[in-house]
Amino acid sequence: MQFHTPTDHPQAPAHTHGVQTSGPLLFVSGQVPKLPDGTTVSSDPVEQLRTTFRNVANVLSTVNATLSDVVHLRVYLSDHAHRAAFSQVRGEVFGDHKPALTVVICGIWNEEWVVEIEAVAEIPA
Repeated sequence: MQFHTPTDHPQAPAHTHGVQTSGPLLFVSGQVPKLPDGTTVSSDPVEQLRTTFRNVANVLSTVNATLSDVVHLRVYLSDHAHRAAFSQVRGEVFGDHKPALTVVICGIWNEEWVVEIEAVAEIPA
């Protein structure tokens, strides 16, 4: 197993941002709308979603993968009201690529955040 955390990424004291198995998969820990300096991007849901997807993409880049390599997403939204913003940003990010998807509406670790996203990606050969 290999552990991946980009150097220009918000640091997490209690977990690794990406875990690569001996097979061709990378499991990306829940990413949140934090900037590399650790601050939350803004209170705007669309900006939080874009930043969170950028953070997912940043972890994927550690194994030369992209969002096109994602096979599954698990998305946690803090409120049903953010579903439209999520659909909009998901369309911007993935286009025609349609990974398996689970969306959960729940409380999130930090009350400032509207989203947390986990991903599983196939590592390119």
